[in-house]
Formats: sequence, structure tokens, C-alpha cells
Amino acid sequence: MKKLLTIALVGFSSVLLAATPRGNHYSDCHPIGQNDRHSFKMTAYMDKGDFYSAFQLFMDKKCQKPSLTVIYGSDYTLGSQVGELVEFDHTPTHVFMVLLHEDVVDYYNDLNHNNSCGIKDWKINRPRNVSGLYCHPNQMPTVGETLYDIIKYKNSVLQFGGIPYAWNITDPAKRPTKVHPITFSK
Repeated sequence: MKKLLTIALVGFSSVLLAATPRGNHYSDCHPIGQNDRHSFKMTAYMDKGDFYSAFQLFMDKKCQKPSLTVIYGSDYTLGSQVGELVEFDHTPTHVFMVLLHEDVVDYYNDLNHNNSCGIKDWKINRPRNVSGLYCHPNQMPTVGETLYDIIKYKNSVLQFGGIPYAWNITDPAKRPTKVHPITFSK
């Protein structure tokens, strides 16, 4: 019985390992915003419990004119697997935003309230810590606060349930139950 249980556990763990993405995965360009006037691309890197992403927003709908980048790093663990979906829990270690165009810097410095992350002295190409801040239209993740998502990894294609749109799922009961159609490929 012990030998059978060991074989079953080894078989189960190899299923999880086979479903674990490693290295860089890239999204295509995706138009967003009113009348698709903006676009974004994202790179996701996963390996040995480290997850990093660079979310780049563009001023046009074809990912030609960069406006800002959000740089995110976290520690992650994989949990239960249901079908092709695996629980993906990640705890941020850093969350930075970099403005990449002078017009965007002017826009962020002119905004009132918390629309510009509450920061009033933005400079071009200067990373700013935005952990836990509201940066219109998103609440940024908070360093040290675990986020709950799911992933699907099949044929070197990675999908998330919340990322890149939901970066604030702090309640495991609100974990997504299906993946978003945006894909990340090697």
C-alpha cells in the first residue's frame, strides 16, 4: 500500500511540474480603453517561486508609442489543481511604475486627488514605488499582501484568471474560477 501511495504521489506531482511555466512568456499587443485608443503588452517570468512581470501601456492601439510600465515582482506558490487550472498565490515584493513619455509625465503631474497614485513629482524614466496606491484606474498590489489567482499552462501557453486586469484579489474566496482569454507564449 505504501509503495502504491508513493507512486500515486509521484505521478500527481509530475502532473503539477509539467503544468509549471518557467522562463519568459509574452502577450501580444491588446488594444484597450475608450475606442481602443491605448494598448498594452505584458511579459511574465516564472521560475522556482519567483514571478516577475512588466506591464507596458502604450499611447496608441498598436503598441508603438510607450507611455508607462508597471514592474511587479513577487514570490509565488502553486496550490491545488482542478482540471487544467492551478491555484497561483503570489505575494508582492515590489511594485514600481515608470513613466516613459513627457506628455504622460505632464498628465500625471497635473491630475488631482489620487488619480496619479498620489504622486505629484513624476519624472520621465524614474521608477516610483506604487505599492498599495490607487493609480487611475487600478488599485496597485501591496507589498507583502498575498494575491489569489489561477493559471493554466498548456503547450507553452500561459493564461491567468485575474492578471493582467485584476491585481487586487486579496480574498482567496474571490479567486477567479476561469482564465482570461489573454495568452502569454514563449
